[in-house]
Amino acid sequence: MAVLALGIGWITSSINVFARDTAQIVNVVLQFGFWATPIFWDLEILPEEAQSILQLNPMFYIVQGYRDSFLYGVPFWQHYELTLYYWGLTGIVFVVGAIIFMRLSLILQMFFKDLKQMPFALIRYLKNKKVKNKLS
Repeated sequence: MAVLALGIGWITSSINVFARDTAQIVNVVLQFGFWATPIFWDLEILPEEAQSILQLNPMFYIVQGYRDSFLYGVPFWQHYELTLYYWGLTGIVFVVGAIIFMRLSLILQMFFKDLKQMPFALIRYLKNKKVKNKLS
């Protein structure tokens, strides 16, 4: 779960630098994901179509693995398909997150030229932007 969280964190933190509304979008997605994950309710109460859609949630594997292990005595590695899906998706998110993070950090480095001058350049940029906004 840490690898998946790291990949998602890289993606969202990289995009948040350029689009400040990313935090609000992440909050909505997390809340939707919390309610769509069968933590306090069993997936079997839903129709088959809804079950197959909710099983695409990567946290379903974690929650169902704990439920099966503690309540039913079935080890989580007995579900080969879910294991392959979870680790495949986790690997993809991790690699995509690393690529996005590295590329966007290079863009920031090119923008500021020198990382030592980054805070001062950012302050100058924001001051100039405020002056331009007041003149407009």
